[in-house]
Amino acid sequence: MEFVYGSKDRIFVNTDIGCKAKCSYCYLPHLVNQDNIRAISAQEAIIFVKNNPLFEKGEEGTILSIGCYSECLDKGNVLKTNELIKHFISYGNYIQLATKQEIPQIIIDTILQHRKFEHQVSIYVSMPTMSAIKQLEEGTASVDTRLRNIKRCVISSIPVVLYIKPFIEGITDKDTDAFLKILRESNIPVIIGDFLSTSSSERIADVGEKKLYERPESIAYKEFIDCFSEKRRYYKHSTEIIEYYRDKRRDINDRRMDK
Repeated sequence: MEFVYGSKDRIFVNTDIGCKAKCSYCYLPHLVNQDNIRAISAQEAIIFVKNNPLFEKGEEGTILSIGCYSECLDKGNVLKTNELIKHFISYGNYIQLATKQEIPQIIIDTILQHRKFEHQVSIYVSMPTMSAIKQLEEGTASVDTRLRNIKRCVISSIPVVLYIKPFIEGITDKDTDAFLKILRESNIPVIIGDFLSTSSSERIADVGEKKLYERPESIAYKEFIDCFSEKRRYYKHSTEIIEYYRDKRRDINDRRMDK
């Protein structure tokens, strides 16, 4: 597995390969040895990105996704993730990161102090379940901590997304009302992503270096997203939100030029 990989549209940046959270549904144990976490420095990851011929600078350039093979806000990763954000923010590229851990104040401060425009950096608060976190996500933050993450981002005007991925039939859908309550109270967009696995299916996932696949949409998954699609900003893939922000920013810039 590569620390940095992707396309001109989106590059994934990892300082670790492996995760200590031990989520029961995680795809990583099928791809890497979780007992032997590999790590590089933030500077090494930055060099990998800069040397990647597919990487394009600027807000119309490559989306940078921090993490996917690790938890980017684990205690051992926070400073490295902060360094990545501080460096890449200067290029003007859109940056996204997803987390199941508490968001440290240093990350909030770096985004607010260095971002070039409001929606440049988005945080995706990962919550495939609310009622079964202790059972399924052993090494992660509590539901209360994740809800505080959302509130802190909203108060700080940092774009935040409710990240319901993967959808786990019989577990995620038990919390439908609680998820809808979050969206009503916070007025944020939601990602509802399907399960990723190493078992070959029709669609290769956009993460995982072509080693992961999206499961075909089940009836339960379709019924779940129906609860959200008419009422809130619902997306299936995280980059769709970035494209929404891009379009809004283009419209604003076009109107300014017309004046």
